[in-house]
Amino acid sequence: MSATVHKEYSLSVLEHRATIEPEFKEQLDDICHGSSGILFFPSLGSCDNEAQRKVKENWKNLAQVYKPFCVFLLYGSGGGGHLASAQALFDLIKFAKERHPEWHCFLWDVTELAGISLSGALYNIALEWDLLPFVGALYSVAKVFRPLLDPVFSTRLKGRWKRLPKPDLVVSFVPFLNSAIINSLPDSQHITVMTDFTNTAAHPWLQDKRQKVLCGTVTSIQQAIRQGYDVSHLKPISGMVVHPRFYKSSNVDIPYLRRKLLGSNVNHSTEERLTILILIGAYPPYYTTQQIISCFSATCSHQLGVLNVICICGGNSRLYQELSRLKCQGPAFYRENLFLLGYTKQVAEYMRISDIIITKPGPGVVAESCVMKVPLIILTLNNQLMEQEEEVANWVVKHGIGRKIVFFDQLLNITKEQILMWKHNMESLGENRAVFEVLKELETYAK
Repeated sequence: MSATVHKEYSLSVLEHRATIEPEFKEQLDDICHGSSGILFFPSLGSCDNEAQRKVKENWKNLAQVYKPFCVFLLYGSGGGGHLASAQALFDLIKFAKERHPEWHCFLWDVTELAGISLSGALYNIALEWDLLPFVGALYSVAKVFRPLLDPVFSTRLKGRWKRLPKPDLVVSFVPFLNSAIINSLPDSQHITVMTDFTNTAAHPWLQDKRQKVLCGTVTSIQQAIRQGYDVSHLKPISGMVVHPRFYKSSNVDIPYLRRKLLGSNVNHSTEERLTILILIGAYPPYYTTQQIISCFSATCSHQLGVLNVICICGGNSRLYQELSRLKCQGPAFYRENLFLLGYTKQVAEYMRISDIIITKPGPGVVAESCVMKVPLIILTLNNQLMEQEEEVANWVVKHGIGRKIVFFDQLLNITKEQILMWKHNMESLGENRAVFEVLKELETYAK
């Protein structure tokens, strides 16, 4: 199957290049012309004579020379950050298709390939039901049993690769499984793009010195060097991978976009209010999210005045249904000031119209907020954090672009002046071009 896919794809690439590049067509003329003097494209018709059959054979030979560059981007099913990063690179590659017509790119859930999708589902359920300690228990179990299960995962992956085109390059956006991935494809080249700020025991990224690791923080580079990684296998990038859609244009009409996104009930007073976006992962916690909204529902209890509160419920349908009920039947704040979404692909647009974002210390959403220059309120309720989140929360405070919230009543003390200060500090951050830097790195492997 692999050879067939490569051959068919190679022929289509050659035809495409010959169509749009006259010089390339002239080069092919010298090789592919039969006695009829006609350049024959195999996929456009059958072979009518010996000359055309000879030309088709020449095309097949060329297909071996111009074999497509086959790339697999691997993500995991736990949370949304791994998929978001892989999807960002996948979409950028598609956008640059004319520059790389010979690239053949696949996006795969490696936890499904390895037969461990259940672990990701349990992780998402735990977050949805505010069961953060259970997530810690999952990580502890994974840490103990991973060395024993690596050979099992590797064997499963080998079986799956046999039914897929052979990758020239594998790009992993997941922790835990990198040794198994490399052992299942020892003849391919491997890149790991860290989607965490640091390597931790709970989320191990630095697992195999055969992998080349792209690190978005100085801390992760230092960790890799201490673990004995050769500097030739390390590549610093300017941050976490963020989808190109988050890189905003300078000519965006924010009032118009706010009216468009928030609907027909937006009026002049709505536009003048501060807008808060609640974005707590792909499966936001049910009780925590409602408690946050409740804190802002009484204008007299906080210092930000009348607000627009946008809540993205993601995959938590139970949360969306309950808040929808309150929006229809609840107090005036829920009916007039709360704007609800379930799953949406317009996260970048909603960030763009927001003055501040309330979120968990996920590296992905923090990186997106920094690209969009929107300040952050980071939830570290009761100091319950996953190990890989601690560095993210501390980084936000260190750079003065937001604050940590340990108790709900701390939300009531936030002022407009603080938000403006955090916004100013956001503007002074260095530029994150990580997704474009990763694509550039892939291009070096394709040469």
